[in-house]
Amino acid sequence: WIRTKEMSDSESDALPLGYTPITTYSIIEPFFKVVKEKNMKMRTRFAPSPTGYMHIGNLRTALYCYLIAKHDHGDFILRIEDTDQQREVEGAIDLIYQVMEETGLHYDEGPDIDGGVGPYIQSQRLDIYHEYAQKLIDLGGAHYCFCEGELQWPWPDLWRCGGACERQVCAGHAYRHR
Repeated sequence: WIRTKEMSDSESDALPLGYTPITTYSIIEPFFKVVKEKNMKMRTRFAPSPTGYMHIGNLRTALYCYLIAKHDHGDFILRIEDTDQQREVEGAIDLIYQVMEETGLHYDEGPDIDGGVGPYIQSQRLDIYHEYAQKLIDLGGAHYCFCEGELQWPWPDLWRCGGACERQVCAGHAYRHR
């Protein structure tokens, strides 16, 4: 079982048999080690959805991503997860920018700061995803879904049923039926 730096002997001894104390430190520190050893640059992404307003949970996630990236002078990236456009709340994207600015969580790349690997708005990446979905189909790693359910995805020819069927047929919705 894993023993972490944050736990004293009495704390770890008090755990019931079979329990593994896992903390943020025990999960992230080995990753930092690999990044340093391979001389890699840390890149983290915060991807809020504008289907509601920013809340404390969003802010906590953004803070963690920011701190992890900045731990070793890495990049903190903002990507807007806007694919659920039917539920998008008017003004939510502007509020995301405002909250990030007011809290000092300055991102290195995002919709308004190009880092060369955009686009940073999810709905603008659909062509990229379509290309890789087609490659998976061509390689036999996925196949078309011919279910008769309601169309739920921007590519009806690749993901037709939106998970409405009982068959596990296509990459993308099969995991929903497990």
